[in-house]
Amino acid sequence: MLFFQLILVAGYLYAFLLRSFLHVRHQLITHCVLMMLCVIQLPITMEQLPLQTSPVVNIIYLLIVSAGLPCLLLSSTAPLLQSWFADLTDRSPYPLFALSNFGSMLALLSYPILIEPLLARQSQLILWSWGFGLFLVSMMICVLFRRQATSTKTAVVKPSHDFKIMWLVWPAIAVVMLLALTERLTSNSLVLPFLWILPFACYLLSFILCFANERLYSRGACGILLQVSIPIWLWFYVTEPANFAAFLSVNLVTLFASCMVCHGELAKLKPQPGALSLYYLCLAAGGALGGISVSLLAPLVFSMNFDLLFAVTILLMLCSFTYRVSKLNASLFLALSAATLLTLQTLWRGQHQIVERSRNFYGTLEVVRKYVGTDDESLTLIDRGTPHGAQYQSAHRKSEPTGYYTRKTAAGILLQSTQDRGARNIGLVGMGVGTLLTYTTSRDDVRIYEINPDVIRIGQEKFSFLADAKAQVTLIEGDARQRLAQESPQQFDILILDAFTGDSIPLHLLTAEAFELYLRHLHPTGQILVLSDTVHVDFAHALQKIAKHFSLSSRGFWLEQGDAETWGAEWFLFARKSKYLTIKRALDSELNFIPDESYPLLTDEYSSLWQMVRWSDEEE
Repeated sequence: MLFFQLILVAGYLYAFLLRSFLHVRHQLITHCVLMMLCVIQLPITMEQLPLQTSPVVNIIYLLIVSAGLPCLLLSSTAPLLQSWFADLTDRSPYPLFALSNFGSMLALLSYPILIEPLLARQSQLILWSWGFGLFLVSMMICVLFRRQATSTKTAVVKPSHDFKIMWLVWPAIAVVMLLALTERLTSNSLVLPFLWILPFACYLLSFILCFANERLYSRGACGILLQVSIPIWLWFYVTEPANFAAFLSVNLVTLFASCMVCHGELAKLKPQPGALSLYYLCLAAGGALGGISVSLLAPLVFSMNFDLLFAVTILLMLCSFTYRVSKLNASLFLALSAATLLTLQTLWRGQHQIVERSRNFYGTLEVVRKYVGTDDESLTLIDRGTPHGAQYQSAHRKSEPTGYYTRKTAAGILLQSTQDRGARNIGLVGMGVGTLLTYTTSRDDVRIYEINPDVIRIGQEKFSFLADAKAQVTLIEGDARQRLAQESPQQFDILILDAFTGDSIPLHLLTAEAFELYLRHLHPTGQILVLSDTVHVDFAHALQKIAKHFSLSSRGFWLEQGDAETWGAEWFLFARKSKYLTIKRALDSELNFIPDESYPLLTDEYSSLWQMVRWSDEEE
């Protein structure tokens, strides 16, 4: 999103400079040259990401190399065509802005419904490239038409500095709301295109309504919707209920109300067509400022995800001044919202003490002290609301395995039952706090793959599992799949995949190609154990298809939630032959691990989880 915000600014700046400094004839020539250069970058391909730089740099570099110039050209289309349209007619060009956003919204919504289910990723790229070629032909026709048409020069009316500031502020707040709320929806729920498309569609819908006709934006109605939705959203912000449909609905309504206010006020400030290109440039620059605030500045300023709370506060303050509501009503509303949030946070903190909090590109981590003063006192690592490991703090319990890895779990049984087999070569994808190391012996070699550097640092500083490990431990920072692809076969006796707790699951670790890589590193008699603790994804179906595809023997287990630091989860065990499966008995219960033919095999080219979503509690 940050990349596309920056590209939008670059495209609008390009259009502004063309309109400000070049004659129409030179505008057309320059644009034609740029379109011909775009052909060089077709068809679009995705290059391999470099490994040694930051994730932000990696992603922006990949997108610039792969699609930078075509995206720049596309982003300049709206201000250029609308400016040329304004040159030739007295009609307002702004409804065309609503029309272009309507086209974008249709394209977005068609992706999860038509494109993603029916086409592999490479086919999507090829289709997009052909569509872009058709766009270039259409633009050439527009250029020829503009060249032959007679221009009626529109006088440029210079807007005031106050207008320019608000042209920046309103879109910035809207983008902060969009990005921060999308991150909220997907950080600990589902990494599905559908879930970032829906918020973006709400964002675009507000543009469509506000710019299609000024009467479609009502300050009174939108203000009431905003005041009703924000307190409800604040409650959901803290409690985050298991009913995903309700959670999604409240967030989308709040985003839509916020964007309607921001874009409605922005539409009221639109200038005469002569200043259209400057207006669009400020609009895009404001959006980019919002994107930079969420993607780059917020992780440096806030140790928690306070981006949304910050944006809501600014939005309410702006509304208080813009809507000219009484100071008493505005103060009461702000006080009620703040009191609701602080009360809920106080209740939560009354039971838990936050020892450390950190935030980086991969999310927010908290180390929480729980059950203070009891024998169950523990430190727990929480990643965006999902626990990733815990350790008891009393001296006689520090070495006791906890969480998903107690002695009754599949991991505990597997690692305990194989301790007498001599030296073991163990691989762990996902470190947590290193709890599984309690089951190792001095003869074992353990390789741990962890993508988040803060997890490694916190695991070494706040927990003692790594320091107390008897095995020879090698920590490897980076994406597990990329690291494994660079290594020679490791011949793992046991490979444990612990990257699928919470619903923000890394799909690239779950595809057929990923398991082909795991099997290359697995000893012929080795076993793969997968941990799953998801609320909104029926995780078993993907693994069922994987087992059938590779003709693997498999079993699935379920362990119920216990007291203190004993967490319920699903476990899935795989081996090349059934005789190599160490666990022969069920735990609390054994899952019916039979492949369902209606579910697709996840691959790098096709990885839609749409059919696996649990939309309500009843589906669990």
